[in-house]
Amino acid sequence: MDDFVEVHHIFRVIRRRWWILFVATLLSVLAGYMFTARQTKIFRATTSLIVGPAIQDTSLDRYNFEISQELAGVYADIAQRQPVLQAVVDALQLDQSWQTLRGQVRVNPVDATQLLEISVDATSPEQATAAANEVARQLILVSPTALGDQTDDNADRFVRQRLDRLQANIEAGQSRIDALEGSMSDYVGISLGQLRQRQDELQVLETLIATWESTYASLYGSLRGERSTNHLTVFEPAQTGANPIRPLLKLNLLIAAVIGFGLGLGLIFLLEYADNTLRSIDEVSELLRLPSLGAISRISGESAEDRLVASQDTFSSMAEDCRLLRSKLLFLSRGWPRKVFLVTSSAQAEGKSLVVANLGIAMANIGLKTVIVDANLRNPIQHVLFRLTQVDGLTEEIHSPQSQLARRLKKSRIENLCVLTSGSLSLASPDRLATVRMTELFGMLAEVADIILCDAPEAGTFADTPVLADKVNGVLLVIDAGHTRRGSAQQVVHDLRQTGANVLGFVLNRASAQARTAGSAYPGSPVTAGAIVDEQAPVEL
Repeated sequence: MDDFVEVHHIFRVIRRRWWILFVATLLSVLAGYMFTARQTKIFRATTSLIVGPAIQDTSLDRYNFEISQELAGVYADIAQRQPVLQAVVDALQLDQSWQTLRGQVRVNPVDATQLLEISVDATSPEQATAAANEVARQLILVSPTALGDQTDDNADRFVRQRLDRLQANIEAGQSRIDALEGSMSDYVGISLGQLRQRQDELQVLETLIATWESTYASLYGSLRGERSTNHLTVFEPAQTGANPIRPLLKLNLLIAAVIGFGLGLGLIFLLEYADNTLRSIDEVSELLRLPSLGAISRISGESAEDRLVASQDTFSSMAEDCRLLRSKLLFLSRGWPRKVFLVTSSAQAEGKSLVVANLGIAMANIGLKTVIVDANLRNPIQHVLFRLTQVDGLTEEIHSPQSQLARRLKKSRIENLCVLTSGSLSLASPDRLATVRMTELFGMLAEVADIILCDAPEAGTFADTPVLADKVNGVLLVIDAGHTRRGSAQQVVHDLRQTGANVLGFVLNRASAQARTAGSAYPGSPVTAGAIVDEQAPVEL
């Protein structure tokens, strides 16, 4: 289950900042494309040489074939040495050193064959083809093939002349034999002596032809046999592909996309690590181990009054949010003899006072007599929201020897909703909030109202709130999405629980559509409203 929660948290973090992942990947792909476009295109030409007798020869010897394979490895090493490569540079008049050319040349024997494959990389197909052919030519020049051609040229010429002469003699002798055999078949006009003479000549010619043919075969075999095992022949001229081998656009874009995706993920988790604010219902539930009582959409308006639910459309999302929060609180507090709720937050400017005002309006709209107590003596705002006078309110009531609560409760323009403003701040004394008089005040309010909502100071800043939390039935914590810090919220919940406060849950204020997603109240322990009522009984006043 814990592993599932961790994976779920990771996906939630990624989903919240998915645009970073998209932008990082897109920018990386664009950078990869620009980088690839600026790279010099490299083409590769490949040619093949065959070492030893060609496969067309009818007299192939296994031993010579194996020797040719071993020689292919030797030639592969020679082809990448200075004599061959420097000769290529000189022949093609290349503007580079032979060491540079060596990095462009690859010579490899083909396994289990007599073939030697030469590949050369260059910036154009023509240059690659010319260099590959020249490497092959220079390798042939330093091999016994060329050396034998130079030293034995006269001997070869003599042998060829002898072969031509023997061929002429054999053809002339065969013609004479054919003529003799034709004349001997006609016995008319031929004497016995002439017949015997022609037979003797025929035998001599047959013997000479046999001798000439044997000599011809020997000379021809010697002429071919000198090059059998150490002879280099171009088997396949250099060829260059139509497309460059580098850079590979698709591969580079794929690599860039992977890098961009990884950087995007890293940036997301770096921002998540640096951002210690709470943003979603699930996140708050997991961290604070509190159930969610709802979420309030961001409220727009030029003035404070414009942001009250009474000024919004009846079917607006904010009005629906307030009605949902109202329903949950009423469900949680059903059966409670008194319904006194304190609303607080962990820091300033998190919208708790506006939540109190709108929740009060929502309660009054269904006919519940509702009283809002502005106990925020540090920064009171309820009188501003409802356009009421601030003086003669809470501070005067708790300092007065005789209660005049009925007179100090100010009716708002909302039916069934009254406000006990903060009163004069010159009389404000946080210590008075801890007195029995404050407890009595909540008791008197509960006798004349169905719902009492107390707008308390920020629990993470002032000591007033824990004191007040001990005097109410339930505490509602307002979390400002993207503003409330994790540590502050945790500390507030810890402090409230230490004082024995009945923390009902939290409301996510200024919540976006993504932040409103809520699963179980917290991992591994789904919380239902019934469970909360049973486990967190109301505090008796």
